Amino acid sequence: MWRKAGVKIPILPFSGDVYHWGERNGHAYGKHSLHQARPGDVLIFGTGPQNTSTSTHIGIVEKVEGNQVTMIEGNSGDAVRRNTHTLSASTFYGGVHP
Repeated sequence: MWRKAGVKIPILPFSGDVYHWGERNGHAYGKHSLHQARPGDVLIFGTGPQNTSTSTHIGIVEKVEGNQVTMIEGNSGDAVRRNTHTLSASTFYGGVHP
């Protein structure tokens, strides 16, 4: 989605790679800074970007209301869905601004 919006990000097949791209380009924030999340960002599920066991899923932030975040997630029950989660370090290890 970001590429279609003009963000110069390569195709990255693994959610941890998106986080590493964000780190290299000054766009990533960790689990202690989840309050920075805003529409258009991605939040990454899991405990860290090391591998597919620790970086398990990714979604695009639609809105943040208090400690709730509504996201658009692909591959959620074999569909693209809107899901709401608690904005918590126990769920997300970080996020990336476009």
